Amino acid sequence: MIATGFRRSGIGLWLLAVVTACAARPSVEADLKALEAFSTQWRTAYQSGDFDAMADLYEPDAWLMTRDQPARKGRDAILEYFAASRQSGATATIVFEREERTINGDHAFQIARWWLESPRALGEPVRDSGRSLVIFRRGNDGKWRLWRDIDNNTPDVTFPIPEELK
Repeated sequence: MIATGFRRSGIGLWLLAVVTACAARPSVEADLKALEAFSTQWRTAYQSGDFDAMADLYEPDAWLMTRDQPARKGRDAILEYFAASRQSGATATIVFEREERTINGDHAFQIARWWLESPRALGEPVRDSGRSLVIFRRGNDGKWRLWRDIDNNTPDVTFPIPEELK
C-alpha cells in the first residue's frame, strides 16, 4: 500500500511537472509571431541607429560573421561594429525576405535573402545583397535574441529589391 501510494504520488508529481513545463512554454504560433516581430524590431533599430534597442536583441555571447570581416564575438563587439558604420553619419535601409525558419526547442534557425542600401553624398548609393543564416536563442526570460549571424553574397540575390518587399 505504501509503495503503491508512493508510486501514484511519484507519477502525479511527474505529470504535474510535465504539464507545468508545457504550460510555461509559448506555443509555436507565439514563437513564430515573436520571431517575425523580431525582424521588424531589428530593422527599425538598425536603420535608426538605436543601439540601446539593438543591445537587447543580442545574446551576450552572440557572434556576427560578415563577409570579408573578422568575426565579432560578443554583444559589445557587435554593437561597436554597427556604431562605427554610423559615426560617419551614414544611413542605411535593409530589407529581409525570410526563406525558411525552423524552431527546435530554445533555438530557431532562419535563412533569409537581404538587400542593404546606404546613400552617399556623391554618386550612387552603396548596395549590397546576399543571404544570411541566423540562429536565435530563447533567453531565460523567454525572449528570442540573436545568437549567431552569418551572411554572404550569392549570385541569385541581386538588386533591384523586389517590388513586393519594398
